[in-house]
Amino acid sequence: MNAISGYKTYIVAGVGVLALVAVNALGVTIPGLAPSPDWLAQALGLLGLGALRAGVTKSGPPSP
Repeated sequence: MNAISGYKTYIVAGVGVLALVAVNALGVTIPGLAPSPDWLAQALGLLGLGALRAGVTKSGPPSP
């Protein structure tokens, strides 16, 4: 578990974006995931999650 410590959010966001692109742009069938017209907004939301995580990591802990 320590090998992916700090990268779990990025992995989830990346897999989510890849799944959305596969279903909506490439037409791959993934059970439980249906094509949607707003898939690009969902993908951008997942990328925003990764950017938010990077910002939190970069800011570091608050100083006393």
